[in-house]
Order: sequence, then C-alpha cells, then structure tokens
Amino acid sequence: MGCEREELIRSFDGVELYRRFDVPDAYKGMVLLLHGLGGHSRRFDEATRLLNEAGWGVCRWDARGHGRSGGARAYLADFRHFIEDADFIVDSLKTELMTEKKAPLFMWGYSMGGFVAACWGILHPGKLSGQVFLGACAQPLPLYRNFRRLNLEKLALRLSPSIGSELLARDPRVGREYDRDPCVLRAFTNKLLHEVFILGVDWLQGELHRHSYPFLLLHGEEDRIVPVASSQFLHERSASPDKTLEILPGLWHDLLHEAGREEIIARIVRWMEERVQS
Repeated sequence: MGCEREELIRSFDGVELYRRFDVPDAYKGMVLLLHGLGGHSRRFDEATRLLNEAGWGVCRWDARGHGRSGGARAYLADFRHFIEDADFIVDSLKTELMTEKKAPLFMWGYSMGGFVAACWGILHPGKLSGQVFLGACAQPLPLYRNFRRLNLEKLALRLSPSIGSELLARDPRVGREYDRDPCVLRAFTNKLLHEVFILGVDWLQGELHRHSYPFLLLHGEEDRIVPVASSQFLHERSASPDKTLEILPGLWHDLLHEAGREEIIARIVRWMEERVQS
C-alpha cells in the first residue's frame, strides 16, 4: 500500500531526525536518499517524484544539525554520528515498512551523503541490494585542506561560510533556488568540517578495502566542488566485485538538479533493476 508520510523520529542518542516516506502502490523496492553538506532531504522532491513514477519508494531524512532535524545547527560532535543515524534509519525502515514485503533496498548518497553511505557500507555489509554514489566525497577536498592544521580547541565553534551556490549546476536557477531555500545552511562550524572532511575522510580512505556492496558511481566531468578524482579513488579502492564508474561529460556537481536529470535517474533505475533481476 502506498503512502506519503513525514515525521520526527528519535535516533540512537535521542536527537530528532526529520524523515519522509514517499512510497507508491506495488512498489518494486526502496531507495534511501542521503543529501549533501548544508542541504536537506526536501531538495530532492523532483527526484523522488521521478523514482515514484518508475515504481520505487523513497525514504529521506535530514542529517542532524541540518534542515528540519534536531541537533546543534551546522555542528557535529563525531563523524560517526552521521553513520549511526543512517544505520538507525535503515533498521527502522526494515522494521516499519518492509516487514511483510522483502523488497530490494538501495542507498543513494549525494556529495557528503556519498561519504556517509560509503562509511556505512563498510561497517554494515549485507543489509542492502546496492549503493549509488553521486559526486561522492571520498578524498580530502581542496576547499578544506587548511582544516588539517586547525586549532580546534580555540576555533571549533567558529563558523566557515558555505561555498558559492553558483558552483552547483550549469543552470543558474539551481543556485538561486538554493539561496532562497530557508532550510539550507549558509555556514558550518569548523568542528563539523573537521570531523567530516579530515577525520572522516581519513578513516574512509583507510577502510575502503573493506567495502563490498555493488555500486554505481556517477560524477560530473566539470564538478567544481568535489574533484572527479574522488570518485575514481572510491572506485579503485573498494573491494566490490560489482562496481561501475561513469563520468558524465559537461555536468557539474549537483547531478539530480542538472539538466538531463531525468536521464540520469532512468540510468540509475536500470542499474538497480539489473541488480534485482540478476
């Protein structure tokens, strides 16, 4: 039975997370969609609609400190908390929505959400049918190289501004819409940036040899935020026997808001359905 539902749920440590389900009748399977740094789950309403039309249900949530979720704004005490939240969502989804129907379950991670998905995949094998990475962060970003030398004792709570929204996609309307969105974060604590893009990425790089989920990696050739080398590194270092990397000519970072997103989503749906049938 299809459903549309949004709610606040308490994660493993009591922090409230905003979660939304969009599930059509007779769905083929479920997609867990993880958003990027500063964004939130409702930015992907159109992608969700397209997935629903293709017969797939979608579960999304706002990362702690982001969007409609609780937790200190733009702050993260430990990068592992993002991973534990993802595992809480996966387990609760299987308990609440998928107890009777053993449907395929895929995880999509966009940008920072790709980092979280990859870390989660290392620690929790065997729970999914596969993963999809969209402009995923798996290497230190040039934007945050100075955070490796950061004196966190003095500067942890100081804010660093978001990157320019004009770097997201070729269509300038995407950036303007991002700037008007009241749920988007405009700046981040240095603590969050250090946890994710220094400590977290260091951990991921050292553990990628344990990653074994089937995955599809998509990266815009002209990405100005996360270098293509990040996806190439993830593809090379993962131990998965079923991995595909596609560099999309001319596209920028925010693939699900780029022109041609319908074709991108259709490509991913085909990949998921091939994994289900094989």
